[in-house]
Amino acid sequence: MNKYTLLLLILIFSSCDSNTLDSKKDRLDKLNNSLLDIKLEIKNLEQEIELLDSGFNKKNYVYISTISPDVNKFFHKVQLRGTVFSRSNVLLNPEMIGRLKRIYVKEGDSVIKGQILAEINSDVLNNSILEIKTNLELFKVIYERQKNLWENNIGSEIEYLKSKSNYDVFLKRFETNKIQLLKYKIVSPFSGMIDKVFLNEGEMSSPAAPIFRIFSGEDSYLKIDASEAYIGKFNIKDNVDIVIPNLDTKVESKILSIGQVIDVQNRSFSIEINIP
Repeated sequence: MNKYTLLLLILIFSSCDSNTLDSKKDRLDKLNNSLLDIKLEIKNLEQEIELLDSGFNKKNYVYISTISPDVNKFFHKVQLRGTVFSRSNVLLNPEMIGRLKRIYVKEGDSVIKGQILAEINSDVLNNSILEIKTNLELFKVIYERQKNLWENNIGSEIEYLKSKSNYDVFLKRFETNKIQLLKYKIVSPFSGMIDKVFLNEGEMSSPAAPIFRIFSGEDSYLKIDASEAYIGKFNIKDNVDIVIPNLDTKVESKILSIGQVIDVQNRSFSIEINIP
């Protein structure tokens, strides 16, 4: 009797479990059908509302732009300040001491290479050259006569050599003084402009004091004192943009030279850039 009772209970429980599972499946099917109906109703309502309200359900999109990736060099730019210099900005000092006889130019005048700018009084040297020239002509005549005699086996060798020596000495002295005379003229070393005249006619000049400052902008360059933090960051011929604010000018150039020594005072090294 007990065995039959136990078997009956198991069948009852199994039947209950089976009924519960089926009911859950039925419930799920009903909910899914209801969800489809609700979604369809929502969609229909949205369409009807949009017909009446154009701003309904509009999304705020953020517009972006895209570019295709490409392989290029990356240039890192820095801004540094520099000073413009010119290699053709020089002081002209005389090589000789003397009184300024003539000044042929004034401040602001344009000059060309080789042009005589001023002259120092050279009367003493001119007189010396005339004296040497007179003696030179005499010793030349004596030398030529002694040479002719010697070639004809007349006269002594000593007299011939002595006349030749005297002639050579005065010839050399004459040529030296002629070269020295050129130093009494102040000549422009290059084409440019007279920026400053320091002396007046009649004043004494000496190698220690300049007479002119001559300038040419054709050989200008920009010098930059760059911090030691930039060591190894620049190379010769790197491209550079030079901006001159006062002239509202921008020019392209390249690095001309890079200093190899650190200035102990400001911990910087020099960079020179050519100005076209």
